[in-house]
Amino acid sequence: MIINDNLLDPAIFNFVVDKVKKSPWYFLERTGTAVADDAPSFYMIISDENGIYSSLYDLLCVPLMVACSKNNIKFSKLLRIRVGMITGCKEQIIHTPHVDYTYPHKTMLFYLTDSDAPTLFFDKIHSGIINDVGNCDIDSVKVKESVIPVKNTSVIFDGLNFHSSTTPKENFFRIVINYNFVD
Repeated sequence: MIINDNLLDPAIFNFVVDKVKKSPWYFLERTGTAVADDAPSFYMIISDENGIYSSLYDLLCVPLMVACSKNNIKFSKLLRIRVGMITGCKEQIIHTPHVDYTYPHKTMLFYLTDSDAPTLFFDKIHSGIINDVGNCDIDSVKVKESVIPVKNTSVIFDGLNFHSSTTPKENFFRIVINYNFVD
């Protein structure tokens, strides 16, 4: 796991945040669990393997390029850029452990807000076999590491590592840009 604090120059970071906050969002009634009182969330798919869907694409490639450059990571293919905003909840809920793709890849999270809703990394790694569903429930794993969202911080990790978001309890929302790529 690679963590980069203060990834972008503050002026560039604030510009990214402003553009993201002013963009159209899609609504999810529940974020990542079947729990009835799970907080709703919002998301934007900026790009995926089928194309580019947002005018934010070029701007949102910048944090990934900066993080990869700082850490001597070469990437050969960008799989997806997704922005997620999880709203606050009276109790913190741990979302379902998951991987974004079931084949070898890297994931980078770039936090746009400070939040009390950590990203959890579990002790289970997906097999990397494409047809392996790799189901994982919260009762079958242990938290290996927890990262508290700090604005302008990126976290790069093996995308086959099961991970999950959580709902903020003290903050109104948590905004994260999720990048999936192959190096």
